[in-house]
Amino acid sequence: GIKHLIECFPIILSTNISSSKLGSTNSNFDLLIMEEASQCGSAVSLIPMTRCKRACFIGDQNQLQPVITLTDEL
Repeated sequence: GIKHLIECFPIILSTNISSSKLGSTNSNFDLLIMEEASQCGSAVSLIPMTRCKRACFIGDQNQLQPVITLTDEL
């Protein structure tokens, strides 16, 4: 399971949404590092934050806001 994966690979890379699928709902991670944090919407950012003990958010004031594109069909 996820414990064996973490023993072999102590660093796991994931998207915010995919982080909800890592292990069981009881699985927690020691540290979340969210790079390009200003690109993430608040709701999506909460997903990995519920799975970690500590968090580090990396971003700067010159980054673009989250980019959302919709097709004309919507």
